[in-house]
Amino acid sequence: MSKKIIFFLSFFFVLNFSYSQDESPGDMYNFYQKFISDIRSQSCPMYPSCSKYSMQAFREKGFGQGLIMTSDRLMRCGHEHKLYDLTISTEDYKLVDLVEDPENKVLIKKEIEFSKKFQTKAVNDTVRFFLHLIDNNLYQESIIEYNRIKFFDPSLDLTLEYNYFKALMSLEEYEKIIFEYDNLVGTELENNPHILLKLSEAWYNLNQPEKALQVLEKEMDWEELSDRRYAFRGYIYAQLEDFDQVKTNYSMVSEAYLYREYLTKNLQTIESMSNLKEKKPVVAGLLGIIPGAGYVYSGHTTTGISSLVLNGLLGYATYTSFKTENYGIGILTGMFSTAFYIGNISGGYKAAKRYNKNQKNNQRKKLMYSFN
Repeated sequence: MSKKIIFFLSFFFVLNFSYSQDESPGDMYNFYQKFISDIRSQSCPMYPSCSKYSMQAFREKGFGQGLIMTSDRLMRCGHEHKLYDLTISTEDYKLVDLVEDPENKVLIKKEIEFSKKFQTKAVNDTVRFFLHLIDNNLYQESIIEYNRIKFFDPSLDLTLEYNYFKALMSLEEYEKIIFEYDNLVGTELENNPHILLKLSEAWYNLNQPEKALQVLEKEMDWEELSDRRYAFRGYIYAQLEDFDQVKTNYSMVSEAYLYREYLTKNLQTIESMSNLKEKKPVVAGLLGIIPGAGYVYSGHTTTGISSLVLNGLLGYATYTSFKTENYGIGILTGMFSTAFYIGNISGGYKAAKRYNKNQKNNQRKKLMYSFN
């Protein structure tokens, strides 16, 4: 609460003495960062910090909406940790809350272990050493060895190329996989199912599920990898919440599939996803007419209390200022009071959408697919 008051006072101070409306947000940010941020006992628990979030909102949304979004952020700051994703900063874990939250973000729990070799034929000692590096999780070293082998013998070999793609996958070099695949176009490996599966997984991990599905839809002989193909397609459709397609694809997987238990658990998860009870954003916005009620309805109880207190204090400050004929202060506090009140309504609306998204993301994290 003290941080909110400090930030609000710095905003109030600078806005009052800035020469123009366009300058005031930048002046506020510089004032806060220069004179207040460094002397506070703790850093902002949100990412980006409230001051950076505020400046981004002003730049991208304009003064009016920026002020409303800043008000909403200050009321939410540091509350309801379970409703936000976490990220790691140089100091600590932070609660992710972006000005523009990408809707296509897919949260997944990766399982990338490459302890099994894929060999199409007997290999020589050079390639065997390359596979030995991969088996011992020395992926960066294996890529160096791969480049050495290719330098002396540029011919294509499925064992070599496939395991090279696996090494890149383990290092999360997904763009590199796509780039390297372009070098295979026009060769006998262009439509190899093992190579295409890794290409599809790379597109998926780059948050491009539609492109991943396009790769899996290629007309070719998938018989050798049919189980993995259908399992992966079902996994992608589960992330896209196309549950009918999930069931259709999983029904095509044989009982002999190594990760059959994953499919059973995933079907249970999508059943839970389809039965989720969502909060209605419009209802949350209407409830926000009573300060804090929209937040409480959306599961942001602490934020709701904070909103009620802040709106009450600002409303009281405006009332007393006009009552004592201090009209200048009354106008300024009235402006902030209005901003926080509108921010409380729009914030409740967004909080309901955040609650629903969080509920779905928590279920998505339970979905399982082996990238091995």
